[in-house]
Amino acid sequence: MPPPPDTIGLNFFRAFTLAETLITLAIIGVVAAVVLPSLMTNINDKVNAEKIRSAKYKFTKATDHMKSLGLIGPYSSTDAFVDELQKI
Repeated sequence: MPPPPDTIGLNFFRAFTLAETLITLAIIGVVAAVVLPSLMTNINDKVNAEKIRSAKYKFTKATDHMKSLGLIGPYSSTDAFVDELQKI
């Protein structure tokens, strides 16, 4: 389509309208609102799994150290074992 006669010799730029831009932003907002909760749930699940893995690793290392020192043995209660574990 040729430019209107009164714009001959002027640069004529085609751009997005405000309505098109707002509709695009609204669509992006809706998609983000749908996706972000599940994304955050997945991230939190991975963080919690890593915390559990780290705690298991630390507990194993502590009990291995106790075993190497000959401190693993029959304890009268769980509290006695925990007290001995905290000394290391």
